[in-house]
Amino acid sequence: MNTEKEMKFYVSKSSDLIHKLIKNSSENIGIIQWYIKTDEETEERIRLNIRLLNDEYSYEWIKTIKKDTKNFNEREEIEESLDYYSEDINLLKDKPCVIKIRHVIKFDPEIVIDEYLFQDNINYNIQDKYDLNKNYIIEVEEKKLRI
Repeated sequence: MNTEKEMKFYVSKSSDLIHKLIKNSSENIGIIQWYIKTDEETEERIRLNIRLLNDEYSYEWIKTIKKDTKNFNEREEIEESLDYYSEDINLLKDKPCVIKIRHVIKFDPEIVIDEYLFQDNINYNIQDKYDLNKNYIIEVEEKKLRI
């Protein structure tokens, strides 16, 4: 189990600096993320990453389990790649989810801007207390370099 150290910031979509960062991002990833189990200490989810590589789309399925720790901005994390089939996808259709575009700004430390997408008739996992139609979430995650 790895320890994830991450900070999140909410920034207005009207920010010129954010638009420049997104325009110059090194990668843009489509993400659909289903929440299998959530409680006060543990979160289990299945994520589909969609990337455009050499004019073709690649699809990567990942299962993640995150557990809170006693330390601020730290969680224990287990991630594993999955092979997913159409039968498995049917199990996800009623689970809460989020849909977003992740704009990768830097790889180490990992700096990403998440742009949430909203569609009617989808069971979203987020309470929109940060008004994500008007704001982006910036995540900064420690990798090899300390933050």
